[in-house]
Amino acid sequence: MDSHPTKRKFGPLLVWCCLAPGCTLVGEAVLSDKPDGVEAPGSANTTSSGDSGATSGHGGSATTGTTATTGGGGASSSGVGGSSPVPMALALDCPAFASPGAATSCALTLSASDGLGVAGEAEHLACVAIPGPVTLFADDFDDGSLDPPWTTLQGSPATASLQGGEAAFTDQDDWDAAVTVAVTGLSQVCVDFDVAQGNANNKERIRWEMSFDGGAGSSLFDLDFKSWKAAGTLVGYNRNACASVPAGSSTAMLRLRMDSDDRAIWVDNVVVVGVGAPFVDVVAESFTDLQGWTVVGGNGPFTGDFSGSSALLAVAQGFVATSAVFDVAACDVVDTDFAFGFEGNPDSGDSIQLETSYDGGAFVPLETLDLGGAWDAQDTPLAWLGLRRTVGSGASSLQYRFTLGSDDPFDGVAVDDFQVGCATLPEPALAPLVDALGGDYQLSMTSTIPASLRVMCTWSRPGAGSLVAEDVVVYAPL
Repeated sequence: MDSHPTKRKFGPLLVWCCLAPGCTLVGEAVLSDKPDGVEAPGSANTTSSGDSGATSGHGGSATTGTTATTGGGGASSSGVGGSSPVPMALALDCPAFASPGAATSCALTLSASDGLGVAGEAEHLACVAIPGPVTLFADDFDDGSLDPPWTTLQGSPATASLQGGEAAFTDQDDWDAAVTVAVTGLSQVCVDFDVAQGNANNKERIRWEMSFDGGAGSSLFDLDFKSWKAAGTLVGYNRNACASVPAGSSTAMLRLRMDSDDRAIWVDNVVVVGVGAPFVDVVAESFTDLQGWTVVGGNGPFTGDFSGSSALLAVAQGFVATSAVFDVAACDVVDTDFAFGFEGNPDSGDSIQLETSYDGGAFVPLETLDLGGAWDAQDTPLAWLGLRRTVGSGASSLQYRFTLGSDDPFDGVAVDDFQVGCATLPEPALAPLVDALGGDYQLSMTSTIPASLRVMCTWSRPGAGSLVAEDVVVYAPL
């Protein structure tokens, strides 16, 4: 009978990790619009018991324990007379960071109620690794500065108080600052952030520009407060701000430009994310007709000309337009975007809401534009401009619905250019689990792209229940 004590390892669980020196992590902001009931990556290492079988992961590689360094025959470090006790705890410890293309080893420890390790259980262990976007940089500005890795390109970048915290800020001044991140092996780079304004008008503006390997910059986001509330104009500044990475690029510079004449503007909760595969359209809807959509409420028509193109349009009516069900089983990341506009002077009752349903579940909000209410609230982050409609899928199907409301014939609201993009990330390679004796097991895996891998391992034996443990490994761009 072995007598090795359990070697439990409680490694740090990092969900979305800053890779640039000096940056500040902002919780789980990258995928913050994950609806309730769709588990977001990054819960702490846990163990649980029950009658459920092994956990399976969407869009990830899986391995089962079929290899051992020596024959355990089910023997236990704490068993009596060769019997095999029921494991009561499973711990998983993976390195916080790894390099794409390099093998990474995670340690599993399976222990019984007496705390001693349980060997010979490799065949009852199974692991999956689910790839997701990788956070390249994050800053909530709560330290009151734009310190390195920010670099000042013009003016005097500053922060100021906003809703109990600090945010990048300007009032009666123009400034530019930039952050450079590694992008080798990535296909897309997205920047996510919040915006606030204090009655901004025709000389206030917030812009993001992106350049690669020191080349010319291109516009990624442009919110010009001169025209942001112009009637009859289709705008897309609520769309996620992403750019394709040119082949062979190694760095990207994101430039934040803040212009103010005499009104305050803020940017907060900046998160830069890399995606290791291009987005491919699941749907690109221009609303030339409503084929594939079901409309409830209102009296029609439900589409019409807006700003020179056909759009989903509500004038003096309210209705709900529900999409067909889209197959996203192959998607590791789903990006949802649309453009919007309004006519007249929106007031109470004029609104647009986008909701989604995962695998036939309840619809949950992704974005709400209360055009007659808090849409243009002063001195507070604009909830509809969080730009966080990029979510880890974890689902087989998605369905969307728009609710449009207009309470008079002069204040119409419109939606156009509805787009759902799917990124299917290369699956990591997982080797068979190795029984290292004494209740210790080794999992080796490799990711060819930069990604945040959610690793989940399950022990399950018929009649004995199951245990689950998980951790996250960040494969950072080189």
